[in-house]
Amino acid sequence: MKYEPEEPFDYIITNPPYQFKNEFIKRAIELGKPWLMLLPLDVLCSKGRSEIFRAQPTQVWVEPTNLEFTNDGEEKSVSKGLVWIGTGWSERNELSWLSHGRGPFF
Repeated sequence: MKYEPEEPFDYIITNPPYQFKNEFIKRAIELGKPWLMLLPLDVLCSKGRSEIFRAQPTQVWVEPTNLEFTNDGEEKSVSKGLVWIGTGWSERNELSWLSHGRGPFF
């Protein structure tokens, strides 16, 4: 993945396609800005990703409820076991649980 932003930016917040989560994480780190992604909990369960997360302070916010997603208002899907994960938001590793219906910063 070699996306090059056309405009200056301060941080990355995204819900990437889960099958490309490794590529999105690596590219976000390469861009050198704070980043935050909504990903399945299993993002934490990988030797390769754990090495990436150990190399820098990583923040994880656990989403305690199921989230509903729509596809252009037509299909609904429910996802459970999601986390907001990112780096660059703090100088240390953090793990916390979100309040019902509230994201990490809103």
